[in-house]
Parts: sequence; C-alpha cells; structure tokens
Amino acid sequence: MPFLAAFTAIYAANLFEAGRVRIARARSFAQYQILGLLGAGGMGEVYEAEHSLLKRPCAVKVVHPSHRFDMETLRRFEQEVKVTAQLTHPNTIRIYDYGQTLSGVFYYVMEYVKGMTLYELVRQYGPLPASRALFLLDQACGSLHEAHKLGMIHRDIKPGNLLISNPGGEGDFVKVVDFGLVAAMPESIHGHDDRSFGKMIGTPAFMPPEQGLGEGRVDARSDVYALGATAYFLVTGKVPFDEPTPQTQLLAHLTRVVPPPSIFSQEISEDFEQVILRCLEKNSSARYQSMGDLRDALAACAC
Repeated sequence: MPFLAAFTAIYAANLFEAGRVRIARARSFAQYQILGLLGAGGMGEVYEAEHSLLKRPCAVKVVHPSHRFDMETLRRFEQEVKVTAQLTHPNTIRIYDYGQTLSGVFYYVMEYVKGMTLYELVRQYGPLPASRALFLLDQACGSLHEAHKLGMIHRDIKPGNLLISNPGGEGDFVKVVDFGLVAAMPESIHGHDDRSFGKMIGTPAFMPPEQGLGEGRVDARSDVYALGATAYFLVTGKVPFDEPTPQTQLLAHLTRVVPPPSIFSQEISEDFEQVILRCLEKNSSARYQSMGDLRDALAACAC
C-alpha cells in the first residue's frame, strides 16, 4: 500500500508537470498567445497571454491536469468564472472568456493586472501608512458590497487576493480576485450554506470564527471579519494571530482576544484601530453589518 500511494503521487506529479510544460511551451492556447507563467494555486495555474487578433493583454487560468476529472474542482472552477462574470464593479477582476480546448482543458480568460498583491506589497516594503491602507480598503469594500448585494459571499478575503496596479496612471488601484470559494448568501442572516456545511473553507489566518467552525453559517459579516484581518496585516505587517499551524490559528480566532494593532504600529489612529477591532469581533452581530457600514466607518477616520 505505501508503494502504491507513492507511485500514485509520483504519477500525478509527473502528469501535472507534463501539462504545465505543454502549456508553457505552446505558442498559442485556444485563441490566445501564451507569454509565460504568472502563478499557481491549488486548483489551477494562471498564464500571462494576449488575444491572437486583438493583441489585448490578458491572463488565462487553466485547471491543473491532475484535477481534470475531479468533479468538485471543475464545479468550483465553473462557479468562479460564472460568479465573477456577473460582477461589474471596477475594483473586481473582469472576465473576458471561458471554455474548454479540444484536448479537454478547462480555462477562463480575465483581465491582466500588472502589479502585485497586498501581501507582496507589505512583505516587500513593510506595513503601510494608515491613510494608504484606508484608500485600498475603501476600494475592496466597494467590490465586495456589490457582490453581497447580488447574494454572494467571497469567503477568502486576504491580502493575497487583493491586487494593486497602476492602470492609466491611476496609482494603487485595487482588484479583488479569486471568487472560487464564493457562497450564496443565506436567505436568513442566521441561515447556512448547505453545500459547505461541515467543511472548513478559506485561509485560517484571516478566517472568521463562524467559518472556521465549518458550520457554513457565513454571511456578509464574515467577509467584514476577513477584511478587518486584512486591514490588521496592512498596518502592522502581522496577522491577528501568529500561530504555527492552521489548527492553532483557527482556535485563536475562536477563543482569543485580538492584540490591538497599535501595539505594533504607533502611526495608526485610535479611530482606525477601533474600526479594525470591531471588524474582528467574534460575535458577528457586534461587527459592521455590511460593507456599506464598514466603508462609512473608514471614511470617518481622521487619518
């Protein structure tokens, strides 16, 4: 059995690598010219590309060859593209195309954002001034407010899913990406999403307590918590609970009091700190009840 498991793992890895090489070496993919690999995640890979005729820069996301017959992965991939395509807010990534190649590879095409994630920004340059963090968070609120109005909860808001770029000379322009874990808003604010019931979905360092419990009891206020954890990271360079494992991080979100960000940053104003801490309330009824409420609170901060 150990030999069989090892053989299966090696075979899957080789299959995945072969698929990567085929795409990377290909001069074209469907009607798109592939220019290079941008990044990879658990579900797929993203390539820089351009439309063969329009010459428009774009990014092509493909399902890993190893997940080609995984129905749950394909369902999430299809959900991601269909959900994102419904969103029109300028701070949400735009979808251009979706399809399947003759060889059976599923892909979708989105706008190419030349920039970096907020995670990369902080790791490379250090914590942000409060005023800059507020400017970026306001844009993310706008994107998520539209999604929530359409009944969609992101469920994986984190610095790595917020891109910044400089389109048309507009500096620090935010794009919210990766709607692969989006869930339908429950009809009742205390309802739950049956599809995710019993599953832990998201990123533990930024996950609200109700999501970490895996009970599916998430709503717009869950994204408020995650964006608050993101704000904490932007101004301190630290996550709310710096624990060694995902399990201990989840436990901390459930049981421990968040250290005030002013412990790590003397520049943050008291009102901005209180906004962040309210987002991170363990009881969702104590948080801001919508992205609109949070946006108003951010706008009222002195900094």
